[in-house]
Amino acid sequence: MNKKYFLSLILIFAFFTSYSQYHYGVKFGLNSNTQRYSSDLDVFNNTLSYMKTYHYGVAGEYNLSNRFGLAGELLYEVKGTHHHKTEFYRGFTHKLSYLALPVLLNYNIVESLVLQAGVETAYLLKTQDNLKDTNDLFDDINQFNRFEISGIAGLKYNLPANVYLSVRYLHGITPFNTIEMRNEYGNSARVAKAFNRTYQLSIGYNIR
Repeated sequence: MNKKYFLSLILIFAFFTSYSQYHYGVKFGLNSNTQRYSSDLDVFNNTLSYMKTYHYGVAGEYNLSNRFGLAGELLYEVKGTHHHKTEFYRGFTHKLSYLALPVLLNYNIVESLVLQAGVETAYLLKTQDNLKDTNDLFDDINQFNRFEISGIAGLKYNLPANVYLSVRYLHGITPFNTIEMRNEYGNSARVAKAFNRTYQLSIGYNIR
């Protein structure tokens, strides 16, 4: 996966918005995000907890039938976690900022309630922590994977006046970081992977 692939997805999103049957608007909301490490660093998960961040951007959908439809969004998302104090460092927060493109399949359960499922492709724009004694471990973007793919499941509820509420869960499928651990002889011993886990609550408004 590369930048050309991600840009092509954005162009596809822009192409569909030109159709008269396509409805689009804006949305924003809150994230509750944490990070989870694979089993080799599972003990590290006990030092992490959810943190509140945010997202905003544009969204649109195209109705395929009375029951089914497609939805696409272009969002700026901030994910991250709280690192609690340990013997190695003071407690701090770590944030990852993404340009994200979720693509969803809509299923109308009832008139106003929509079940959504799909995939999000995200490109890492920035990483930062609020400490200066981590030796730039969390500030160096080159230490992280620039692209991330997440699975999405959620619900959307349509309100009057073209307003809607949505809640969803994003499960990181590809890791945002891969850590190579070495033994006492300097040889690679194990590899641990880190994934994002995110809950989102959004409010949106359809302009057309």
